[in-house]
Amino acid sequence: MIARIELDEDLVGYAPGEPIRGTVHWTLPAAPHRAELRLGWAAVSKGGTDRDEPLVIPVVAMLRSGAPTGVGDGPYRTIAQVDVAAPNLAAVETRRFALTAPPSPWSFRGALIDLTWSLTLRLDGEPAATATVVIAPGRRRVELEPER
Repeated sequence: MIARIELDEDLVGYAPGEPIRGTVHWTLPAAPHRAELRLGWAAVSKGGTDRDEPLVIPVVAMLRSGAPTGVGDGPYRTIAQVDVAAPNLAAVETRRFALTAPPSPWSFRGALIDLTWSLTLRLDGEPAATATVVIAPGRRRVELEPER
């Protein structure tokens, strides 16, 4: 199985409210029955981990990337790559996604807790690929200073 998440322009940092765009890809022996992209955060401390996935997007709602389509009229008609709707999943897929970075919580690193965001592609309920992203003002993780 091959699966991956690619972020447009290789961005990993996003300000709250900014669009997060990219593609999900997979190559499997057979088409999955279910596929979804999840945006979630994890707060990790010595006491354990808290998680939340506030956004779940079914992959069938995403456009299939790169379907060849005729563009133009007459003798100058060309073939272009166009994203199209495709309600069924295939064993080999490339789909485009676009979502909005949530307003909070921000990505941060502190003395006791680290909070990180990630995109996770789940195929038939199992994690298949993950991409870590930063969601915070200035597109940079907030570094908390220990109190003195």
